[in-house]
Formats: sequence, structure tokens, C-alpha cells
Amino acid sequence: MKTLLLGTILCLSLTDNYGQSNSAKGIVDVVEMFAKSADQQNVTKMKKVLHKDFRALVNRMFGSKDLSVTDKETYLSLLEAKKIGGDDRAVRINSISIQGANAYVHATFVGKKLIFNTYLLLVEQEDGTWQIVNDMPVIEKVES
Repeated sequence: MKTLLLGTILCLSLTDNYGQSNSAKGIVDVVEMFAKSADQQNVTKMKKVLHKDFRALVNRMFGSKDLSVTDKETYLSLLEAKKIGGDDRAVRINSISIQGANAYVHATFVGKKLIFNTYLLLVEQEDGTWQIVNDMPVIEKVES
């Protein structure tokens, strides 16, 4: 009974107001492609998942007092120059919330050296595809 109840709750939590649970699969696919494109430093694939107005916001990383804001162009150039990415991270989707053509995802990307506990905002395009418009990770070093 607990399994059935948990399955029902999970199914309902992955649907929007219109009952379109297939949106959740598209969102998961985009989040996984985002992580893997960064891991592989693949600019071509990354361009597909990032919205034209994409911003990465990193607040007070490793004790800094600053908020770092990176736009899409800069993010892609850092990826191409291999200044970011290049790890092999496991992707865990902690939660997805869909409201109409917007989605909010809490995910954890666990790599060899860093853990990204990230909050992603996605928007659905007219063709039904999803793109990431905002990435706000909390980045921690893996303790050895």
C-alpha cells in the first residue's frame, strides 16, 4: 500500500496543471544533457539546452562574499576553453515543479572533486522543448 501511495504521489508531483507528465521526462532529459554536456565540455550540445537569456548565478562560492553572474556567451566560452566542466558527475533529480510553461528543478550533480546542489529554472518553448534559463548552484568540494 505504501508503494502504491508513494507512486501515486510521485506521479502527481511530476504533472502540471494539465496532467502532462511527459513534460517531466523532457525536463529530466534536458537536465541530464546539461550536466553531461558540461562534463564532456561539449559546447554544441550545451547550446541546445541553454535559453538565449541563460544566466548562471553562483552566490558566495567557497567563502567569497560576491555573487557571480555568468551569461550564456561567457558560460559557453568558459566551457570551450575547458575552464569549467570536464568531470564525470552522477545526476540526481531531487524534485521537479511544473507550472504551465515554466519548471523548477532541484538537482544534485556529484563529481570526483565537486558537488553541485543546483536549482534550475526552465522554460518550455513553443515546440514543446525545454531550455534552462537559470542555474543557481551551491558548489561544495568533495571531502577526501
